[in-house]
Amino acid sequence: MKTRCIVAICLAALLTFKYSAVAQHQHQPSSEKLVDGSVHPELITDTTAYRLFLATYAGTDQQHRKLQGALFRKIGLSQDDQLVMRNTVDDFGVRFQHILDEDAKETAAKPGTDHTTFVVSRDFVMDEILRSLKVQLSKIGFEHLSSYVQSEKRNMRVSPELERRRQ
Repeated sequence: MKTRCIVAICLAALLTFKYSAVAQHQHQPSSEKLVDGSVHPELITDTTAYRLFLATYAGTDQQHRKLQGALFRKIGLSQDDQLVMRNTVDDFGVRFQHILDEDAKETAAKPGTDHTTFVVSRDFVMDEILRSLKVQLSKIGFEHLSSYVQSEKRNMRVSPELERRRQ
């Protein structure tokens, strides 16, 4: 019993140290607060949630393919829907990397940029991808994907400034 108590105290101290260290390493302006999906998942837009989901699983190497396959099966996607998702993730990866590269060029040329071009391009790509998924996936496949992405909002943290939408 005494050993369990000591282990619990050590674990609590370790977790406290870990989370305080993580909090100290967050580089964000003091005037800006993160939207914490574990507290307010409704404040994270679907577009943002899908973008973060796709960015997390983008990659064409063997390790990413295994991860994608396992995830798509977990979500409950049919073989046909898994193929659509794999193609969508690949398309997203290429297009989003291009947008990031263009934003890096703009930032290098104009250091004080407000990233308007990036935001407009990012939102345009995501709007196209979401429309495509709704059409290409089976109805039940899209419902399973949507449910999964909605549940993942609880694990997301986003910056309101970086998540602004085009007007």
